[in-house]
Amino acid sequence: MGCCSSAEASTDNDGLTFRPSNLRGANLKDLGNKPLKRKGIRWTADSPITTAELQRQRDTFWDTAPSYEGRPEVWQAIHAAVSESDLALAQSILDAAGVTLPTGNPADGCYDELGSRYVVPMYCLVDPTNLSSGGVDPVTDMASTSTSLYTHIPYSPPQTNDDNSVVHSVVSSNTEEKSNIDSGSYPITIRLSTSLDINIKIATDGSETIGKLRLRLMAHPSLAFARDSHYLKFIYLGRILDDQVKLYDDDANVQNDRNNAKIAKEGVLQALVARK
Repeated sequence: MGCCSSAEASTDNDGLTFRPSNLRGANLKDLGNKPLKRKGIRWTADSPITTAELQRQRDTFWDTAPSYEGRPEVWQAIHAAVSESDLALAQSILDAAGVTLPTGNPADGCYDELGSRYVVPMYCLVDPTNLSSGGVDPVTDMASTSTSLYTHIPYSPPQTNDDNSVVHSVVSSNTEEKSNIDSGSYPITIRLSTSLDINIKIATDGSETIGKLRLRLMAHPSLAFARDSHYLKFIYLGRILDDQVKLYDDDANVQNDRNNAKIAKEGVLQALVARK
């Protein structure tokens, strides 16, 4: 499925024009990071297509994209972000995953913390100008009907090393406060959207839920500022986890579904700190 009338390349204040051809291999600090945008992005299919055809095209891309390049967990975060109708929440997902957008348009390229490039085609971002009637687009419908109860805290870009890897503050596992939030012996890292990492140990026998984990984390001294005014929203591999989701180790004999999530040992569980 071809397209035309795509978004124009953008020009920054210093006159540098960002295009897919000159983003590759560039220094992330030089490229900068602009907010995710959808306004002004347009494309037209070679011939009118239905919502069902468009959805099949999108499904094919998201099912196969991780096989070519980049990290699967970053692809999943990008997928969750571009499928989310709330721009603030979508931006929070990208921020928590360490994804930068030099132009704000994922079709021009996104970058992870290691500098790997991810390009999302136009047809995964917006509907074409010549979309035929014939049903509801499942992704668009899911995003448009979701209700957001949170307001994103303005993102402050984390410090980086010379190799552009993000420097996350890490809470020591040997503090008295730390022991109060452990529930088992399975180590994972909670990565807050404030660029703070909290290393904890959880139970993986089915007794640990996202709801219980949130309650313990909110008692941590590092989150004292947020107890009365903010909320934690958890994301793993691009999937938003509800309170009832039970956490298991990566080898558990359970399926990853709406009620269960298998977390890799020493894996990173992203937590968006959002206003109530």
